[in-house]
Amino acid sequence: MSNNLLKDNTKQDLEFYLNGTSKLDKIVQSISSTSLSSTSIENCDENILCDRNGNDRFQRLCNKDPELLIEPLDKSIEIALKNFNSAKDKSLIYCTNALEYIKMLIDCPSTPDSFHVVDLGKLTERYKFWKDTFNDIIPYYAVKANPDPKVIEVLARLGVGFDCASEKEITSLLEQGVSPDRIIFANTRKFVSAINLAKMHGIKKMTFDSTDELQKITEIYPDAELILRIKADDSHSSVKMNTKFGCSMTRAREMIKICYEKKVNLIGISFHVGSSCSSPLSYEQAIEDSAILFKEAKEKYSLEFKLLDIGGGWPGSDDPLFLDIAEKVKNCLLKNFDSSVKVISEPGRYFCAPIVTLATKIIGTDEIENDESMEDIKTDNLKYFSYFLSNGIYQSFFDCLYFQFDLEVLRKEGLEFIPFSNRVKFDPSVLYPAILFGPSCDSYDKLFDRIMLPEMKRGDYLFSYNLGAYYNACATKFNGIEQSKPYYFYSLGKMNV
Repeated sequence: MSNNLLKDNTKQDLEFYLNGTSKLDKIVQSISSTSLSSTSIENCDENILCDRNGNDRFQRLCNKDPELLIEPLDKSIEIALKNFNSAKDKSLIYCTNALEYIKMLIDCPSTPDSFHVVDLGKLTERYKFWKDTFNDIIPYYAVKANPDPKVIEVLARLGVGFDCASEKEITSLLEQGVSPDRIIFANTRKFVSAINLAKMHGIKKMTFDSTDELQKITEIYPDAELILRIKADDSHSSVKMNTKFGCSMTRAREMIKICYEKKVNLIGISFHVGSSCSSPLSYEQAIEDSAILFKEAKEKYSLEFKLLDIGGGWPGSDDPLFLDIAEKVKNCLLKNFDSSVKVISEPGRYFCAPIVTLATKIIGTDEIENDESMEDIKTDNLKYFSYFLSNGIYQSFFDCLYFQFDLEVLRKEGLEFIPFSNRVKFDPSVLYPAILFGPSCDSYDKLFDRIMLPEMKRGDYLFSYNLGAYYNACATKFNGIEQSKPYYFYSLGKMNV
């Protein structure tokens, strides 16, 4: 597709969604009384339905329902019509990629200083990649990573399960029409009111790791299907879990015995290797430990566990490590479990990190003076700058705090800071050390002490990729500074996954 044609199409779609001039309405009127087949589509106005390369324009406009990405065309039309109200979402357009969409938004006077674009096409692609990679391991999306209602809606329509930790997360899923059997309440310390809510709606699967939590659940919800969480080796992970969650193998054996004696409905084992795990060994050991508990429960108490939850920890970037870990996990599962055991996982960052690109405006600059306080970070004969951004750790850059401001770890997660200016084209070979500050009046609101960037001016931007995990879930309005505004789109390159 040519650049000019792409711009024309994007502009038309933007007008459609912002102004309500609905080509989709015309299409629906023209085919609503006809059979839903590819023939009826071919009889419609070619200029409306197709671009000059023959790509299906109706499918692109109706494609709010992610099922349309993986179904035949005639089925796609049927689904689109059934979900017409959702298809009329005026906040969604189509564009080649995040960068092009951001540049288009920058040129709009009404665009705020801090905004981000959310690629729902990329989200669908991540789902398909998971299915192609694992097939039999059912993903239960960790809502905590990104509770954006549109992200939840897309994943819900794709048939993904959900890992919840609170009443609000559960309620948000029920409002999207997610069935209770697709929800696991995976917080090992639950509010009584939350357990009551789960009971009211028939959400049975929930985790625990202590006798106190076991007693609390069974007193309130004796029909709950309980999953015992054990500790896993988190030494290869960026964020550890063992200090707060899970019980040791010795304690797990005791808990299984208690469940047997109290006739508790214990259905399986869960674990979590920690966030951003870098070694398959952690998964393999936890899977083998789980298999031991499955076997002992059957031999000692005739308990037939039916579910294994292998948790999250999957990287959110396109890291080759993902496929390495996935292959070893599949082999280990095949070795230790048969097909009667349902295996689920709780990917969060995996799904949502790659779908968000943030645009942060530079609202102030300064060249740092050569004083004694800066001697440890200034470089001889180089300028040193401080850039004040429209977004900081209290808004979208929680990951900088989460990973202790380690730039190398953040880059491993896929986070980058790409300079952009409408004034000049930056020379990538001319870089200077810089400090990045957030917009608040807190001196702790600082992203990095030393990052290499070109000399930038007020009004320039930094684009940050792979920022979709925890950026909104942990954002605040500290100092009264508004959070980044979302803009949703489907990347055209991902439409046919």
